[in-house]
Amino acid sequence: MDQLVRWLAPLHYNAKHEQSIEKHEEDTGTWLFEKDIYRDWESLSPSSLWIHGIPGSGKTILAYIKSTACITCSSLISSQIHNNRTA
Repeated sequence: MDQLVRWLAPLHYNAKHEQSIEKHEEDTGTWLFEKDIYRDWESLSPSSLWIHGIPGSGKTILAYIKSTACITCSSLISSQIHNNRTA
């Protein structure tokens, strides 16, 4: 019964995500975003990307890399817009 309760217990995704990010090495996974097939997909709007793989294959890291790049890009664009308005 204890085994069933543990199996049904909610997973702590935030903790797992943080553990994965701590293992991230700089430039890991950038190969995907340099591929023409990825760039072709990215140019579609709207679009979804499904990445599947065995546990530990790097899916979380790829999602982290891309989300970090999107946040950085968004911040840079916002800063540029703000600077243009105040200049």
